[in-house]
Amino acid sequence: MTADDDRFQAILENRSEVLRSLCDSPATKPELVSALRLSRSSVDRAIRDLTEVACVTAEGNEYRATTIGRVSLTEYDQYRETTHAIQDADRFLNYLPADEAPDAALLEGAEIALADTHAPEQALESSIGLFRDATVLRVSAFDGPVPGNRSAQPARPAMEVVPRTERSRRRVVEDSSGGDVEGIVSVV
Repeated sequence: MTADDDRFQAILENRSEVLRSLCDSPATKPELVSALRLSRSSVDRAIRDLTEVACVTAEGNEYRATTIGRVSLTEYDQYRETTHAIQDADRFLNYLPADEAPDAALLEGAEIALADTHAPEQALESSIGLFRDATVLRVSAFDGPVPGNRSAQPARPAMEVVPRTERSRRRVVEDSSGGDVEGIVSVV
């Protein structure tokens, strides 16, 4: 990564509000000041920086996002969503073996529910509605202590893939391991 790359990324991070507004519609500097509630000098600096990296172009006194600006903002937003998903799933991810880490895209929009020692059923409460509407249920299970302990070993599957039927709806979660199992559930 070069100094130019670092500068480009810093501009995207610091000027994304102005770029986002210009992606929505072209605007003059006074319109940006009013719409974004920024000072005139902040808008001037943002326009200068975004123009310098070809994310914004001027047409008369109006400014508009370029294709580079639109694509860059989309990718920047995707990066932020992915890193937020990773942060939200930190307890879950640290429980998995390092060589079996999932693709970060699997975490986007995911709701991570971990069992608590004092209320283990809470991990399932948020999923019950999903189970009712699912066509397939896939589960990976781990023997061992609560999440966060890296000594947990993979176990034989504690649940099976079950096509949705009236019968399977009533017994979607079936423990076949004979013991307490911490699990990861994915509903398709």
